[in-house]
Amino acid sequence: MNPIPWLGLAFVLAVVTTFTLARVAERFGRRMGVLDVPRAGEVQRWSAPRTGGYAMLGGLWIALVVAYLLRDQFLIDPEVGPGWNPVDDLRVVGLVLGSVCIVPLAVLDDKRRPGRVRLEREQHRPAVWRPD
Repeated sequence: MNPIPWLGLAFVLAVVTTFTLARVAERFGRRMGVLDVPRAGEVQRWSAPRTGGYAMLGGLWIALVVAYLLRDQFLIDPEVGPGWNPVDDLRVVGLVLGSVCIVPLAVLDDKRRPGRVRLEREQHRPAVWRPD
């Protein structure tokens, strides 16, 4: 039982799905007007849709579902039995549910572009935040 082909298939599927959905997400973002337009003093030169993260989530979800469904073909050793831990099923469900919970926040974030001061504050907060 070698998990490399199974992991490789999941990786290739995630990459292909993400790149395919990125084109769809770009068109959707432009059509809906969810664009990041360059402002004075920024390095960005062209407007860009803010919907690329949805393509990444779609690629993740497709790869997780297909890998989960195909694990019986790739991860069973005839002498030992299944080569996965049943607790991993709950971890996969947790990944999917956690990423689904992020989607409403992503939609809100994509609809509102933060001002320059707020953006700088949010980018620097992790650097100065210290847990006690």
